[in-house]
Amino acid sequence: MDNIQFLTSRQSQVSSIGTRDLAGCSVVMIASPRGAIVAHISPDPNRDPNDLQAGDHHVQQAMDRVAAFYDQTKTFFPPGTDTWVVRAVHQEVVASPDQKRTTKVNIARMGLTSFSSILYVVSNGDEYNASSGKGMVFIDGRAAKPIVYVEDRVVSQTQQASTSDWVWDREYNRYRQLVEGE
Repeated sequence: MDNIQFLTSRQSQVSSIGTRDLAGCSVVMIASPRGAIVAHISPDPNRDPNDLQAGDHHVQQAMDRVAAFYDQTKTFFPPGTDTWVVRAVHQEVVASPDQKRTTKVNIARMGLTSFSSILYVVSNGDEYNASSGKGMVFIDGRAAKPIVYVEDRVVSQTQQASTSDWVWDREYNRYRQLVEGE
């Protein structure tokens, strides 16, 4: 939690990166055929009861670290590099809208224009395990273009779908993408 990982296609032994245990956290992923960044950002790790903006300040500090790291590794990310922000949904409401805005503004400042917002549902702690895929994101860098997974779904194939293309599915207790004709 609250860490940034980097993968380059030049690292022969490692071809993927990811993070797990997203119980309310956000993730910023920047991926190109040459490299990938994954930043796991907690919403507010050390809540100060006297600071009503503590969570927002924390996300801004995390995005400052992401931007600095991106600047150091920018040669791995050509124009048009894909970017995803994975955000939590709790009780059918997208969590922390101010933090979403902070993340989006910072990604734009970095000059990343190819951006998707992906939602996941914060689940009961019993559901988080490696076999379920709950609370996990993953970038598989083995293909010519990286494949990005959020929980158990591939999101890189449908990238740049706006969040309005996703609807709440009560049957599966998660968001799903609208199918043409729905």
